Amino acid sequence: MISFNLKRFLSIFISSIFISIPALAKDLTVNYLDIGQGDSELIELPEGKNILIDSGDKDAGNKLLGYLKAKNISTLDLVIITHPHIDHYGGLLQAVKTININQVFDSGATTSSPTYLKLLKQFADKKTKFAIPRKGQEFSFANGIILKILAPEDPLLKNTRSDANNSSIVTKLTYNKVSFLFTGDIEEESQNRLLKDDSGDLKSDILKVAHHGSRYTSSKEFLQAVKPKVAVISCGIGNSYGHPHQEALDRIKSENIKLYRTDLDGTIMITSDGNDFKIKTTKSNTTVKNENARIDLNSATPEQLELLPGFNSSNVTKMISMRPLRSWTQFKDLGLTDEQINQVKIYAFIKKGFSKSKNLKNTKSNSPHKKLDSSIKLNINTASLNELISLPGIGAKTAQKMINARPFATIEDLEKVPGISKKQINKFMDFIIFN
Repeated sequence: MISFNLKRFLSIFISSIFISIPALAKDLTVNYLDIGQGDSELIELPEGKNILIDSGDKDAGNKLLGYLKAKNISTLDLVIITHPHIDHYGGLLQAVKTININQVFDSGATTSSPTYLKLLKQFADKKTKFAIPRKGQEFSFANGIILKILAPEDPLLKNTRSDANNSSIVTKLTYNKVSFLFTGDIEEESQNRLLKDDSGDLKSDILKVAHHGSRYTSSKEFLQAVKPKVAVISCGIGNSYGHPHQEALDRIKSENIKLYRTDLDGTIMITSDGNDFKIKTTKSNTTVKNENARIDLNSATPEQLELLPGFNSSNVTKMISMRPLRSWTQFKDLGLTDEQINQVKIYAFIKKGFSKSKNLKNTKSNSPHKKLDSSIKLNINTASLNELISLPGIGAKTAQKMINARPFATIEDLEKVPGISKKQINKFMDFIIFN
């Protein structure tokens, strides 16, 4: 096995590209890219420079290049690879061939990945400037923008659940009164180290939630130290890891933090003039939050429902269990205010005549299943656990296995799920779609 310690072989030097002359004030934009199961944030500075933090998985290369091309970006002034896991650097394997990269920051974590070593060789062949930053370093840009390194520090953490994750580069970007915290995949050990030495640096308006919303991150103490107004989770639809985990979502909710997710909201664009910030998302702007695309609350997917004003994963699950909805007064049971209900009415309606057919008796388990109306198709790739359980022949354990195995493109994909036979699939085929 190849073992390679970047810090041992690559000298640290900081390029003069970070010393910038003053520029006319304009907006800063941070794009949390919808890159699938991975991480990638594109920062567009007012002065025209561009910073990329991570690049998604290996199959995200075309998506990444598409985003850059759409913004007419042919040069990245700085690329930060938070740690050597392929869902954070894979997209660069393709992008490095066509995009000019002026400088790379690396965590310096030991890696035995031949794929990562291949990427490093590509940087070396192109004579790309390379640095291994450490806690306390600051880099200044025009308009008073500061990029500060909060982690890692020497010695790197060892013998943790994941040393690579806990060696992630953590950065804070500050533009006057507005700040962004980028956390890579840090887990409990690195978060605790940050908390121990925190002198107020962690406090930020926008938090990129670590490790795709894993249960091993975002402790209550960490969230209370950051005090974000907004949190962003980068993860793929129906990913096999089950990200984000419910434990992390519950902790974020308990701190009253507004949450956005790339799997539900698409690319999330936060624009700031240094005093305030505005948020736009690609999916919500074109589906739910479009009055000409109102959704039926009795058949909408959980992902569509979570985009509605006042909705979150908890009350979406409760609302689905209440179907069929027959009156707006039922929304009082969801904890929504009159004002929120009126906002929901702009984007949704209640279809009359919807009926959930009678329960079927299951003599073997004595746990009846709810029979679906075949006129209402269930998206097998986005359905909730409760919705999957409603399919004929599917119990809670099998439903969870289906969620873990998503996405599905064909019947053959479904047949690979442990515990599902062709006979079972034939029972619910009329009730599902694969969109």
